[in-house]
Amino acid sequence: MKMKKTMVFIMAFLLVLSTASCINTYKSGVEFPDFPEKDVPIYDDAVVFEYEGDDEESEIVYGTEDDVDDVMDFYKDEFEDEDYIIVDEKEDKDEYEVEGYIDDIHFEIQAEEASGEEKEYFDCIVTISVEIVDEDEVEEAKAKKIGEIAEEEASEPIAVQATEPAPQKTEELVEATPAPTEEPAVEENVPDVLKVMLRLPYSSSDISTDIDSLRNMLAEELGMEVELEMSDDYERIIIAMQAGEAHMGMLAGVDYVKAVDSGGVEVILKALRYDTDEFGTQLFDAPLVSGYSTELLVHKDSGIMDVSDLAGKKIAVPNYTSLSCFVWPANFLADNGIDPETDVEWINVGGYDTTILALMNGEVDAAFTFVDSRTIFFSQDDNYEDIIETCVFLTRTPPVPTDTYCVVPQLGEGFKERLQQAFINIIATEEGYRILNGLYFHEGYAPATYSDYDQTRLYLARKEEWNFD
Repeated sequence: MKMKKTMVFIMAFLLVLSTASCINTYKSGVEFPDFPEKDVPIYDDAVVFEYEGDDEESEIVYGTEDDVDDVMDFYKDEFEDEDYIIVDEKEDKDEYEVEGYIDDIHFEIQAEEASGEEKEYFDCIVTISVEIVDEDEVEEAKAKKIGEIAEEEASEPIAVQATEPAPQKTEELVEATPAPTEEPAVEENVPDVLKVMLRLPYSSSDISTDIDSLRNMLAEELGMEVELEMSDDYERIIIAMQAGEAHMGMLAGVDYVKAVDSGGVEVILKALRYDTDEFGTQLFDAPLVSGYSTELLVHKDSGIMDVSDLAGKKIAVPNYTSLSCFVWPANFLADNGIDPETDVEWINVGGYDTTILALMNGEVDAAFTFVDSRTIFFSQDDNYEDIIETCVFLTRTPPVPTDTYCVVPQLGEGFKERLQQAFINIIATEEGYRILNGLYFHEGYAPATYSDYDQTRLYLARKEEWNFD
């Protein structure tokens, strides 16, 4: 009997120790050294309390005091990056699941409402499994996803009818002009109903009223029925246009360049924005621009006076996937006679603010980051003046193109001009500007052509040839 009591006591003691250990883990978390957090991010302020794995395959479990919807919104925002390939996504009440790829990493994420003992500490529990896969699997997944979207979007070819052409232009398209009043000649290749797909803006507010207003303004400008659909996926917009499900779509400039070679899209407009000075202040009196540039900062003691002086130097970048802060800077060096693969040492510091810190601390000689990271991240710090003095602005890269409006090529040339003029006219109105600037930060529009993107085409081609591993 004494033996039994002793055993019961020992078991109870071990249970208490185990429970205390779990509670401590829920509060302080555990280390997860081989988990690729930079590629598959962890929700802000979460506590990772379980980890298992190595540099080939790993799994973490974390908890957060926010609910499943907050976690879902966080990952949806992350996955808008074009480098992610999402192959499956499920949303149910109190549960969110997603599977996809980023570079050579396959990941699965499951978020669900906390239960049991975990509910005392968290509202949501998230499990993430990752594994390194070969390139063929990633390419196969991408091809399969594109095929599924194409099959879903496929339908009959675009219906067109004869209707009125645009009035004869008497001035530059960038100026708003009144609607035509004369009886025009008949023009071919104009749809019965114009189908437009726009990018879903990065906003959590209800935009349905603004979208309805924009559709009505476009219909009034063109004198025809308009259907307006929103999408958070540029690839989906491209496939819809190629499949005959849309006549017009909004694409990022880089996505237009990637799509044009496969056919089915033609650029007609580019969005304009205010340029900024080296401190990020908008230049309201300067001409509008159709792209955004990355700034090159150098350490005051680096001896770098010109881009050519970067040869043999260490350069900080926030990551190796950013178009504006790595792909464009690498091309910028190539434009100036520096081989970005062999002539410089790139240092991935894992963040935009850390590019400034690495430069400030003398860990690197130069840094590429957005304009102006110094002010945005450190303007309230006591050493802000020292940062400005030490991290010296040298120059900017050529601009990454902003949003474009593209159409299917088979539309009539006159109708394409009418579409150009319609959007230029709309943003010139108070209500149109409020909507388009509020949704996309557009300040105006200008006509665009294929040749406007020759430099972008060159930069992306070089990117495919380089190997920075």
